[in-house]
Parts: sequence; structure tokens; C-alpha cells
Amino acid sequence: MFKRSLIVLEPDSQPDAVIQRGVAMARACLSEVVFYTGLTHTSQPAADLPDREMATHWDSLDDKRVRTERLHRQAQQVAEDLGVLSRSVIATADDPANGILGAASTSHCDVIVVACDGGNAVVRLLNGSVIPGLVTASPVPVMVCTTRPSAEVAHGTATSRVLVILEDSDLNGVARTQGLDLARELAADLLFVHITPPDVLPVVDAAGFVGGSNDRLAAEMRMQSRRLLASASASATRAGLTARGMSLPAGTSAKDIARMAVDQACELIVVAHRGSNAVMRLLTGSLIPGLITAAATPVLICREPEHPPKRRTPRRRHHRHRAAAAAAAARAAHGH
Repeated sequence: MFKRSLIVLEPDSQPDAVIQRGVAMARACLSEVVFYTGLTHTSQPAADLPDREMATHWDSLDDKRVRTERLHRQAQQVAEDLGVLSRSVIATADDPANGILGAASTSHCDVIVVACDGGNAVVRLLNGSVIPGLVTASPVPVMVCTTRPSAEVAHGTATSRVLVILEDSDLNGVARTQGLDLARELAADLLFVHITPPDVLPVVDAAGFVGGSNDRLAAEMRMQSRRLLASASASATRAGLTARGMSLPAGTSAKDIARMAVDQACELIVVAHRGSNAVMRLLTGSLIPGLITAAATPVLICREPEHPPKRRTPRRRHHRHRAAAAAAAARAAHGH
């Protein structure tokens, strides 16, 4: 599972929750953490500033670095108290999202943990939050944590239940796989949920869908949802995990799922996306922006691979070549 986590620290935000959540997960997974902060320059070149303003500019950068170093020492102390190996990386990054992705790649991290200070998806876009860009571009999962700290997580309590959102007809999706792996690592049980698609008729070639077609289509969708949940639960059972499934009605919102996570005592939500950008996620009604806004628990966002791995076919041609070579050798020996 996760072997090294990149925990993004922002000295101007409230970092306690992201430190607590990130270190607790690392402890449960027996992994390491890298605390990272990217310091950005001002948009106005320092050389163009008057002497007094330039001095103030450099003083503010120095002050921010001092506060960042203090924050990293505090974070490393939290990790040390919980027996988690950690190191600190403070770098200069003109593009915050690319700086985070570069640090994760350089440090060989397989998950990025970042805090969300609140606000809805539109506000995050307007304020230049790194979260939309990370979700879009990160090849590794991104765990978004609310800034509200948890007393249980602060003491390193393991996650007890993981909520996994399944996609339509998704029998081997990344959310399901990550949920199973995490539940095994965290000694947690699983709650699989699937939102039934709206029972609307096809726009093209609707012939034959007359009379009771709406009822038949709705029944088929409910059956497909039950099959999907049963398959996921069976996978958990084979892995020695406790799991159950819930089929949710069409129109279930991200806020509904966030509330369900609290009601069902889930301490992590796992959801997948297919590489679309932040604007497309808003336009297509993706659950991800709403979950980041509403969830009181961390949301682990996993990117589906663009090209699923192909099955390797047996290389029978080489077997025929070897058989032909053996037969030729036998004839040669018989001739001698």
C-alpha cells in the first residue's frame, strides 16, 4: 500500500488536521512521511521595487521561511511521537501545484495529503487553490483533509471504516481496489455505496421502450447496482474483510454522502475520477468538488488509468519453434 506520503504544509493556513491525519495514516500503513512546503515569490519582480519596499519584501520572505521551518519542526515532532519516520523539504516553487507534484515524484511518494481550508469549488478556483490542479494532474492518490482536527486521529487511532464510492458497471475500478487495500492495511471494515443512475429513456433509438419501459429500465438499473455491490462485498470477504453495500437513489448529492459518512462512522471516503479537469468536473456533476467542500472526513481521490493494462497472451509461436528445432535435431541424430 502507501509506503511514503507527501504531507503539504501551508504556514498561513491551519495545518494541525492535515498533520494529524497524514501521520496517523502513515503510522497505520507503517510508512514514512515527507513534510513539504513550497515558498512562492511575489508576482512583482523584486528588482523593480523601491529600496524600502524591496527590503520589506525580503523581510517577509525571511519571516515566512522562519515560520515554515518552525512548522516543520513541530510536524516532525508529531511524527516522532507516533513512531513515524519523517523528513522535511522546503523549496521555492513559482507554480504551487507543479511544485507539489515534482516533490512527490522526486521523493518517490505514492500519496499526497493536502488540507482544504473551506469554501466551495468555485471559490477554490477563484482563489487559486492547489487542490483542483492536484486532483486533475496527480498520478498518485490525493487525500484532501478538512482543517477541523480530530481528537481521535491526534492520538493515532486507526481508521475503523472506509466508505468507497463505486462507479456504474465498475467491477475492477481503482476506488474499489484502493478501498480494499486500505481496509486491509488499516484493519478497517468497508462500506460500498453506489448511486443508481436516473431512470431516463435513451435519447436515440427509443423504439421498443414503450408502455412499461420506465419500470423495466429502473428495475434493471437497481439489479445492476445490487450486482455491483455484491461483487465488491464478495471481494472484501475473499480478502478476509468485513463489508456491506448500500444502493443510493438517483440524485444523491455529495452533501448526502458526506452526512452518511458521519452517520455510519466512516473516517475515510474513497472516490475515483477519470482525468477530467476542474471545470469539467463541475459541469458534469462530479461528486468530487462537493465532497471536498462538505466532507468532515478525509477524501481520498484516485485517478483511473487512461489505458487499462492489457492481458498478456501466451507466446505459442516460440513453443512451435522449439518443437520444430527438437524434431530437426532428432532427425539429424537418427541420420547419423
